[in-house]
Amino acid sequence: MGLLFAQTHRLTGDDRDLATRERLGVQYLRALGPVTEALVDAQAAADRPGGRSR
Repeated sequence: MGLLFAQTHRLTGDDRDLATRERLGVQYLRALGPVTEALVDAQAAADRPGGRSR
């Protein structure tokens, strides 16, 4: 019985760690969105005659 409890507790902790890492990944991707958009805009502006942004 103790072994089952220990294994379940470990697996629950692993699931919790995975969920935490997934949340951090989502935060990272959300922060990266505006940076990516600015990069695309800058590249598009560089390709336009005169190099002006929108």
